[in-house]
Amino acid sequence: MDALDIDKWRFVSDSPGSSIAVSSVLMSLRFILVGSAAFVFPLSFLTNLINKSPNDKIGIKQQVTLWWAGLMRGAAL
Repeated sequence: MDALDIDKWRFVSDSPGSSIAVSSVLMSLRFILVGSAAFVFPLSFLTNLINKSPNDKIGIKQQVTLWWAGLMRGAAL
């Protein structure tokens, strides 16, 4: 949540090196989020195609929970 704090961004305009560092960290975090989602959602879709029983299918809320729990656990890092 510190990335959304305007006061924290004032120091970035002082030096271009820190601006590049902050930008690269935020971009790598974005890649981690997208990369994790690229594995969880398609694999859940394939699992839903294989499982014929409606009770065994993975719902979208469960998929989002799997994606978020994987990020919090650190599996994507």
